[in-house]
Amino acid sequence: MKRVSVLVPTWRTRERTLRCLESVTSQLWPDDELIVVDDAGGDGTDDAIRLQFPQVQLVVHAANQGWTRAVMTAAALASGAYLLLLNSDAELRPGALDTMVSYLRTQPAHAAVAPRMVDRTGATRRELMNLPRCSTPVWHTRLMRRWYGESTEWKRWHAVDVDHERAGNVEQPPGACLLVRRADWDACGGVDPSMQLFFSDVELCARLHERGRLIAYLPDAVVEHAGGASTSQRTDFAAVWHRDRYAYHSQRFGLPGALCAWLSSGLDLAAHLVSRATPEPALPLLTTWLAMPWGQRSRA
Repeated sequence: MKRVSVLVPTWRTRERTLRCLESVTSQLWPDDELIVVDDAGGDGTDDAIRLQFPQVQLVVHAANQGWTRAVMTAAALASGAYLLLLNSDAELRPGALDTMVSYLRTQPAHAAVAPRMVDRTGATRRELMNLPRCSTPVWHTRLMRRWYGESTEWKRWHAVDVDHERAGNVEQPPGACLLVRRADWDACGGVDPSMQLFFSDVELCARLHERGRLIAYLPDAVVEHAGGASTSQRTDFAAVWHRDRYAYHSQRFGLPGALCAWLSSGLDLAAHLVSRATPEPALPLLTTWLAMPWGQRSRA
C-alpha cells in the first residue's frame, strides 16, 4: 500500500491546476501517488498535465459530472493509506503534507485532518464551519438575515467563534483540502454522489462524527486557496448549491429538513427575483426549486 494518494479534481482551471500539481509533486514521497480527474473541462488541462507531469495518473471524464463524482473516480483508483482531497485552486505550502500525515499517524482517534487555508497574501481564510442543523437553512436566507442580522444559528454554523490560529478538533472543514484515512473513507462510503458540487464534503464529515471519529485542524499545515475558481464560471452556481443543500438536509433530517431547505430556497428565489442582486439567471434556480420536492431522499 502506498503512503498517500493525492486526489485532484479539475474543471477549466488549467493554470491553477498546474500550480497546484507543482506544489504537490515537490512534497511527494516515492511511495505516494497523484491522481487527477479532468471533469471534461475542455481547456487543454489534460494535455498540459501529460506534458509537464507525466507521473500523474490522469483520468478525463467524457462529460462534466461535478466535484463529487470526480473525487470518487480518483478514489476508486487510489491505493494510499491516506487520501488527500485537494481542489485544483489550492497550493500546498512547504511541509503541509508531511505535517498532516504525521499527525494522523500518531493520533488513531482522528479520521481526518485539515490545514489552515490562506489567501495569496498569507492571510488566514475563515473556512471552518460547524455541521448544519435541521433549521439552519431558514436562518441562512437573505430575508432572515435582513430582519435579524447574523442570528445565533448563523454564527454557530459559520463558526465565527472558532480561533483559526489554534489547533483543535473541528466539525466541518472544507473538502478543498482534507486528508482522510482510507479505512475511514471506505467505512463511510466516501463522498455522496447525490450531491454534485456542494455538501458532499459536509456529509462525509457528518458520517465521520456519527462513527465517533474526530477531525483535527492544524494551523501549522498551510495551504493557499483561491476558492471558487471552477464554480465561479458556472451560470447555475446558486441552483446547484440549493439543490445539493436540499439533498443533504432531506437525507440527514428527513421531511423536516427537506421542508426547511425548500422553504429557504424559495425565500432566496423570491429575493433574487425582486432584487436581482446577482447576475445569475433566475430560471435555473426556479426550475431547481420546483423540482426539489420530487428529489431523491435516500443515499445514492
